[in-house]
Amino acid sequence: MKSRSEEGKVSQTESSVRKNIILVVSILGISLLVVVLLVFLKPVAEHKAVIVKAPRVEVVKLHQQQVQIPVYSRGVLEAEKQITLATEVSGKIVWLSKKFKDAGEFRQGDLLLKIDNRDYKLAVIRAQAQVAAALQILKRVEAEAEQAKKDLRRLSSTALKNASPYALREPQLKEAQAKLKAARADLSLAELKLEKTDIYAPFNGRLLNKHVDLGQYVVSGSSLADIYHAGALQVALPVSLEQLELLLPEKVLTDEKPVQVLLSENLAHKNIHWPARVTQLDSKVDIETQLVKLIARLDMESIRDNKNILLPGLFVQAKLISPEKYSLYVIPRQALHANNELWLLNKNSQLTKLRVNVLYKNDKNIFIQGYLQDGQKVILNAIDSPVSGMQLEEAE
Repeated sequence: MKSRSEEGKVSQTESSVRKNIILVVSILGISLLVVVLLVFLKPVAEHKAVIVKAPRVEVVKLHQQQVQIPVYSRGVLEAEKQITLATEVSGKIVWLSKKFKDAGEFRQGDLLLKIDNRDYKLAVIRAQAQVAAALQILKRVEAEAEQAKKDLRRLSSTALKNASPYALREPQLKEAQAKLKAARADLSLAELKLEKTDIYAPFNGRLLNKHVDLGQYVVSGSSLADIYHAGALQVALPVSLEQLELLLPEKVLTDEKPVQVLLSENLAHKNIHWPARVTQLDSKVDIETQLVKLIARLDMESIRDNKNILLPGLFVQAKLISPEKYSLYVIPRQALHANNELWLLNKNSQLTKLRVNVLYKNDKNIFIQGYLQDGQKVILNAIDSPVSGMQLEEAE
């Protein structure tokens, strides 16, 4: 049997459990009530229509224009005519002109150097003596032939008629004439060699490199100097096949439709220009670069200012101007996007993307042939996340 104290402890424990259960049930009930109130008393959201504003774009309306397309290239000036001055006789150089020096200028006919001519003068004298001797022999043979004819005529007309060529001295006469002709040829050759001991400038020009000096012995065929004609310079200008098509659609140079060239270079902080003209089309395309060269000629006689600046070896820029005009669309360069795309605004104010082939472009514009139509609108400004067909709004 339990004691009274133990029964009291059990009664207190049961009372405490009942109180905890009542507390938990009360909390759950209150929480459930709060949830129910929140569900039934929640605010109702007001539904509003979503308005999507179309991006505003700036456009330009297209119209074809007649345009002469420039093509840009670059190259190095070269002498149009450059030769190696050589001697045709042997001997020691005994005199040099002050103009016979590197970069020296000379005029056609200027005496540039002299080769010792004493041996050649003696050769002329000997040749003259041989001519005189051959002439004397010829005169004697002619007299003998004439005398032979007279002697035969005195005998009889039949004797003269039947006389052999030898009796008439004809072989001797031909031999004497041939010897005189050979002697005179030897004299002409000796005089020619004597003349060639003086070396004259073949044209107006400048000396690039001299190869000999005073006192040096040279043999026939020796190189004396490299010289070039100062009347004209030329420059080889490489262009692509597409650019060549613009400049020369028929691949033929004509005087009626010349390709004009403007050469330029920054010299002494000044941009100097010189007019030139394409005179030749190269005969082949470079295998590695697939470029073809146009040869432009610069007439130095027509240029007076800054003439001394233009020398072979000068690097120049070139602007080649097409003789033909083309129907093209000229569009601000900012309208061109990646992959050569243009963005157009169609009649429904929607975005249309068009990929084009740019014929030519400069710092401000691009030039396009075909692809487009007059009246179409090209978008100039950028658009965030551009998608074909998106609605746009044209700026006023």
